[in-house]
Amino acid sequence: MTAGAFFREHLVPQRPVLLRGAVSAEALAAVRDRSLWEKLAREGREVHVKVGAAGEFEGVEPVERWLAAGARGDGSELPPQIAAKLQSPELAVVRPAHVAMSVTEFLGHVDRAGATNSTTAAGEDALSLYVEYFSIPEHLPELRGVVHPPAIADDVGLRLAHENLWWGIGDTVGHMHFDAFDNLLCPLVGTKTLTMVDATNNTRLYEGHIREAMLSLDAASRLQRAELAASTSMVNTPVDVRAPDLARFPAFRGALDDLVTATVPPGDCLYVPAFWWHHVETAADAARGTSLAVNYWYEPLYRKNFPCAACAHSFNHEAYGDAIEGLARLPA
Repeated sequence: MTAGAFFREHLVPQRPVLLRGAVSAEALAAVRDRSLWEKLAREGREVHVKVGAAGEFEGVEPVERWLAAGARGDGSELPPQIAAKLQSPELAVVRPAHVAMSVTEFLGHVDRAGATNSTTAAGEDALSLYVEYFSIPEHLPELRGVVHPPAIADDVGLRLAHENLWWGIGDTVGHMHFDAFDNLLCPLVGTKTLTMVDATNNTRLYEGHIREAMLSLDAASRLQRAELAASTSMVNTPVDVRAPDLARFPAFRGALDDLVTATVPPGDCLYVPAFWWHHVETAADAARGTSLAVNYWYEPLYRKNFPCAACAHSFNHEAYGDAIEGLARLPA
């Protein structure tokens, strides 16, 4: 695909596209080479690991379930102006526990998963480990010399904001949400399947504030429903796209015909426009028991206030106002 075609057919109209072979075979081989990670282990590097249950991340649960478990917080801590805007006040977005772990220790978990050829967590209380939103420039700058952003992003002048590593053990599910950046998601090990829907009518996804609930690990490394936080998520939906409760969320029926699914194998990259809702199911590599991906967040071509289901998108003049004429002249 040419830069001009990507710009006109996908970036401007905000349409996802799969970029085949965007990651080189050399880069794929390098990140799969054990020596890269063993070098980081010898240097005493750490990763920030999120811990969820049975492969599930960022789903929603009833607040009552957390209160019954003795979680701290009862809702009175939320500022009244936010509490009045809660979308589905009976629900909370479940945030995973988190722990700092040496690369050596994480590799041990990877090895055990690979040795059993297991990619599925056993039981709803099984722990799932996932390094997510891990800044490559800040924590693993060596990877920048190995895996590079797809050239087409530079060709059209997208402005890189964040580079993240995603390193999971076993299969995982990231429930539907949106990001405020144009996104290129590139699996390196394992496969990702995304279910997406555009951001033209966010009332269908019940965009709004949803209370956050925080998991933690106890002394025996068991997950606990620890706290109903005095904070909210502004980018999650209360709808489970795999089994939507249309009696509870009838507006989602209007999104069913607009759902778009894409499976992204290692070496390809998927362009996900800013503010597009996406649900991500990651299938770990069966032989390794793990998954690995990078994603690149770019300043969005269009911006939007959020949470605001009715707000329109507007051109991002701050980031691209001086470049739009040159972009428009890109060859087809």
